[in-house]
Amino acid sequence: MISEAQQKSIESDLSKFYGEQIFLTGHTVRGGGSINDAYELKTNHGKFFVKLNSSSQYPDMFNREAEGLNALIGPNVIDVPAPLAVGEAEGSAYLILEYIENGKPGNNFWGQFAHSLSNLHRVNNEKFGFDTDNYIGSLTQSNKWHADWTNFFIQERLEPLV
Repeated sequence: MISEAQQKSIESDLSKFYGEQIFLTGHTVRGGGSINDAYELKTNHGKFFVKLNSSSQYPDMFNREAEGLNALIGPNVIDVPAPLAVGEAEGSAYLILEYIENGKPGNNFWGQFAHSLSNLHRVNNEKFGFDTDNYIGSLTQSNKWHADWTNFFIQERLEPLV
């Protein structure tokens, strides 16, 4: 359940983002994982998606997720929900995202998805890693830069699991 303090904080962040008064008119619990609570928000400005979790247990998780989503948005080759705000209220962190309607994939969905995913993999960098560490589920994940993919994968993905 979204508390009154969380609601006020979310409304404030959305109002800052859009430059107009946004207020929640309702919310619906949505399925998610075991770490976050997920909600569809209804507002006077349309729908949004919000994830909440413990800010003390998962510090900066949503900041890192927002950075990752923005990195995926940057090349403009695949659709992902845009992060709108990250905040905290009453010991809970939250991430407000653009709402993407649920629906049945069209006939060409998987072909378009495969094309977009292959275009995303054409975006390259001279090194392998990311500017910040992030999370894989509830575990922190190192993204130190490496000169080659093999060393990155071994040192940053496999060795921490052993």
